Amino acid sequence: MLWACGLDERIRYEIELTRQLKELQTRSNQIAPK
Repeated sequence: MLWACGLDERIRYEIELTRQLKELQTRSNQIAPK
């Protein structure tokens, strides 16, 4: 159970990182569109 809980935390953490990365890319595109 502990492993599953830790895995869930890791997945949530990676989803949060991915979301922040997408927001940064969106801002960069707005500042300097290609």
